[in-house]
Amino acid sequence: PENSPVVALAQSHFHWGFLAWSILGALGVVSLFNAQKAGLALRPRALLYPWVSRSVLESRWGDVVDGFCFLSVVAGTVGPIGFLGIQLGYLFEALYGVPSSISLQVMIILALTALYTGSAISGVTRGMKWLSQLNISLSFVLGLLTLIFLGPFIILSQHIEAQQLMIAEFFSLSLSDQGDAWMGSWTWFYWAWFIGYAPMMSIIVTRVSRGRSLRQIILSVSILCPLVTNFWFSIIGGGLMAVDNFETEVIQNVSTNGLPAALTNLVLNLPFPQWIGILFCLLIFAFLATTGDSVSYSLSVASAADEHPPKKERVYWSLVMGFLAIALLVVGGDKSITSFQSVIVLTAIPVALLMVFPVMTAIQLVVRKQ
Repeated sequence: PENSPVVALAQSHFHWGFLAWSILGALGVVSLFNAQKAGLALRPRALLYPWVSRSVLESRWGDVVDGFCFLSVVAGTVGPIGFLGIQLGYLFEALYGVPSSISLQVMIILALTALYTGSAISGVTRGMKWLSQLNISLSFVLGLLTLIFLGPFIILSQHIEAQQLMIAEFFSLSLSDQGDAWMGSWTWFYWAWFIGYAPMMSIIVTRVSRGRSLRQIILSVSILCPLVTNFWFSIIGGGLMAVDNFETEVIQNVSTNGLPAALTNLVLNLPFPQWIGILFCLLIFAFLATTGDSVSYSLSVASAADEHPPKKERVYWSLVMGFLAIALLVVGGDKSITSFQSVIVLTAIPVALLMVFPVMTAIQLVVRKQ
């Protein structure tokens, strides 16, 4: 049936799985790896190499390319930061009785901004590494708890069936048109979001992957990461759909209070919800902080054309994203964050044209290897 948990999970796996991760990093890494051999700095314009001359890359046209990529990744980061304030605010109110006011949401975003600013300043091997390790640890603990208490056999069965369905229907899902409303809020939006992130994520992946072969990077980014992501979606999303009151209470709650209510319903169906709720808050906080410091660090590397950018550059980009998220939240609340999807899609259009060149570079490199 169209509304079955397996179909829903298959759609999530399709949108956030192999295609998403290949767009986010793999193609760009191939291109930047090739560009670095030619002595080019880690900047979005390097993705055009070797299809555009070095003189053009170093001209104002190169600055324009970088500018579009900066705009796109900032737009793609500001929305999630703003949604974090709404998500945690709702969770605090539901679990701990703290009113979810604009003031609380702004305080959450300020705390997040301070955290990822400090992490970006400390560099790749310190704060960013620590936050990444915290993400992995919390994800493992919370995923295991959810799997155990919400039905491991049901969740694992749904995951396997969803993976099989996604693979079997991969091409039909890629080419189907399910109406403007669906495509605009899912396929077009998410693919635009990932494309907008691609140049900057390619920079951070290339930067942290020194000492590894290109094959290891591609396998990690394009195969391992989507497999782990899909399994996490199956545990959290599939676990929520496996609860007894899903259709009668959970769906109604989400329809009334929006997406932030989904996580709250999941937590309330686990033992010791107030303690587990704290862990989920920490995980969301750490995850967004990791995203924020990765993006601000990549922006700093690209704007300074230096793999060890000045601290003031990192602080500048971190604060820009944090205060833009606060401005959106204060001006329009959750409606402004949701409507920002249109901005993300629009800013990703020129970046999508840019990403044609890494595709051609990747094909060229594969042909040479053969």
